[in-house]
Amino acid sequence: MIRIKAEYPGLVQHSLSFFEVLDVPDNSPLASKATMPLPASALYRRCDPAGFGFETTADLEPLDGAPGQARATEAVRFGLGIRRAGYNLFVIGPEGTGKRTIVDQFTRRQAATQPTPPDWVYVNNFNEPHRPRALSLPPGRGAALRQDMRSLVDELRVALPAAFESDDYRSRRQSIDETFKERREKAFLEVERHAKEKNIGIIRTPVGIALAPMRGGEVIPPEEFHKLPESEQQRAQSEMNAIHDELQAVLRLVPKWDSEHREKVRALNQDVIRSAIGYRLDAVSGRYTDLKNVVEHLKVVEHDLVENAEQFLSQGVGAETSRSEEHKSELQSRFGISYAVFCL
Repeated sequence: MIRIKAEYPGLVQHSLSFFEVLDVPDNSPLASKATMPLPASALYRRCDPAGFGFETTADLEPLDGAPGQARATEAVRFGLGIRRAGYNLFVIGPEGTGKRTIVDQFTRRQAATQPTPPDWVYVNNFNEPHRPRALSLPPGRGAALRQDMRSLVDELRVALPAAFESDDYRSRRQSIDETFKERREKAFLEVERHAKEKNIGIIRTPVGIALAPMRGGEVIPPEEFHKLPESEQQRAQSEMNAIHDELQAVLRLVPKWDSEHREKVRALNQDVIRSAIGYRLDAVSGRYTDLKNVVEHLKVVEHDLVENAEQFLSQGVGAETSRSEEHKSELQSRFGISYAVFCL
């Protein structure tokens, strides 16, 4: 009994061969052929170049597929012809059988007959940063938008800090600061005037503000105060309680004034931001008036810039250099991510 290995190529895509072991009887013709020695002529086949109809292989048309891969080639053609979502080509086979070549060749040929697909880009989703937005743009416009946003960011990195360091901003900021400072000082001076009229002194100590009776512009020591007639002590105590209530009323207004001060400064900062970015963003938007999704995204970018104006400041006028450098680094990092466009 002789065992012969029979090979059946081409039964699976990409020439994955099947092998079968056959049991051959000793008296079978196959058995005699299996042991028959081969002559040298059977091991070599001469090719006559005169039989070729070309001078060089450069004169030939490219092969449609790979030699010996007829079924694999047909499978690729069939797969590329399915125009439905969820269908993919899964290619597997021995190394060196031309898998990548076949797929690349046919996909390129198929793509050449189709309309150019749109560009897809990812942009920041400011409401949900962990879920970026995907925008579809006409072919070639995605790279243009990416470059436009890079140029815009580069300009704003310089323009925004410069706007907050300008004389105009410093003057307007100083005016706001002085207005609220005067309001606070005026309120405290009014309390001090009332206290002085009633011979009550307002004393600032490391732990807060204290009130004390006065005589001739000097604070009455506690031991002397207790020597005064009871009626005079009660009158002084009543006057101190009234001044205390008046002072507390002013102190309760301080947080409200501070909040109003911050809002005024914030409004000023937003106005400065709008002035710095307005015409620059308008120039970018003007190139995409035909793309509603891009125009809407640029409006969101403008809103984010304006709402986060404080993040572009280095702690106000007269900030330390180290803080200014820290601000510049933070600004560049924020711009590098928040306003970038990523092409797919």
